[in-house]
Amino acid sequence: MKREIPKAARFLLIYLADSSSNYDAKKVHLDNLYRMVAYCENAIDCRRAQQLQYFGESFNSQLCKQNARAVCDNCSSKVRSELLAEIERVQLVPGIICATNSSALSAAV
Repeated sequence: MKREIPKAARFLLIYLADSSSNYDAKKVHLDNLYRMVAYCENAIDCRRAQQLQYFGESFNSQLCKQNARAVCDNCSSKVRSELLAEIERVQLVPGIICATNSSALSAAV
């Protein structure tokens, strides 16, 4: 399936292809485009935290969940909860492996 490029992105790509623009300006615009796409595709992190981080501020995403009428889409998402639970389970694996290896070594001695 072919992915359609939005008008703003098409304009930016044309601008970046223009040889009269300087390299640093093109790099900044392209970096901004990639950051915008990453923001749009991020289905895990709190939208408010991401926006405030962009402006140099910090935000506790737990506060987003506390206000049910103004919770962001990612914090209210069931997918986010499932992904975070899966990440927590995966983070347990190294400890389990170490414990298994140390008990196997103890049994061998």
